[in-house]
Amino acid sequence: MKSGLPAILRRRAPVDKDRLIRELQTRFPAASAPFAVTARRLGTSEKEILDTVKTALADGTIREFGPVFDPRRLGYVSTLVAAEVEESSIETCAEALNPVPEITHNYLRDHTINLWFTVIAAGRERLQTVIGKAAALRGVARVMSLPVKKVFKIRAVWDSDESGSDVQSESCEPPVFDETARRLVRALQDGFPIVQYPFSVIAEKAEIPEQVVLNMVGNWIENGVIRRFGARLNHRSIGYTVNILAVWHGEDAESLGKTFARLPAVSHCYLREPQPDWPYTLYTMIHAHSDHEGDKLLTSMRTAAPGATVATLRTLRELKKTNMKYFRENQP
Repeated sequence: MKSGLPAILRRRAPVDKDRLIRELQTRFPAASAPFAVTARRLGTSEKEILDTVKTALADGTIREFGPVFDPRRLGYVSTLVAAEVEESSIETCAEALNPVPEITHNYLRDHTINLWFTVIAAGRERLQTVIGKAAALRGVARVMSLPVKKVFKIRAVWDSDESGSDVQSESCEPPVFDETARRLVRALQDGFPIVQYPFSVIAEKAEIPEQVVLNMVGNWIENGVIRRFGARLNHRSIGYTVNILAVWHGEDAESLGKTFARLPAVSHCYLREPQPDWPYTLYTMIHAHSDHEGDKLLTSMRTAAPGATVATLRTLRELKKTNMKYFRENQP
């Protein structure tokens, strides 16, 4: 397959560009000089890595840099919400919902159930409040909350050979977060500094000694509080322009979920609760370089699941995509 990496990640010889993008997404170390560690692994200079990251952030190739937290491991609750919204009300609904901080992602898809957004909240009461806000908006005919029952796969890692994985821990028993830990979470999510000693800057912000910060971050990566640390790419910038949610029912969902999770182009694979008049239980997110590639993959998936019924929902527009800000001052 032809490399989909943008120019900024292709032109800096002699670095192996595919390896560079994987390293930036998946192997960022909890070390005092992490970019130097990465540079040594790649056989290049710390300056080259820093310059590459800064440029890729500036031109939008890298959307964000820093930790991806597992909300359950921080004591938060989450759900996927699907709404049927009149076409004339889509813009006003998005304008009302997108400023809500607990709504992190919001997509318009080509289906009667057309508005899909994720909610991460500090408690179930606040989760229901946000869902209720959506249900009360003009033009909203129906709202469904679709919490996860089981995770087969989360792959938020992008590269030219489509390898890599980002798997969520099945354990949902959160550790205790004291005020020191909360300060560190807030500092980490408030823009990770792309400098020689970034954790020193984080330590100063959090008012915690740097070695303690390094120990805590390392432990969080190890125990799943941080699912992944590093670059989060704008997938469209590397050629993944087609996004399809395919939902399935009518076959052994456990077996089918494990099968679909092995497909490189399937980035997310979950079991969710069925709803009245919405029997689908298995949710798969497909990313492709073209409509033809996406259709070909869907055909092969249908062949692998001859007894299942599938509904396909292509993403028409990305209305919001951001990371949750945990332990804000007004949260519990």
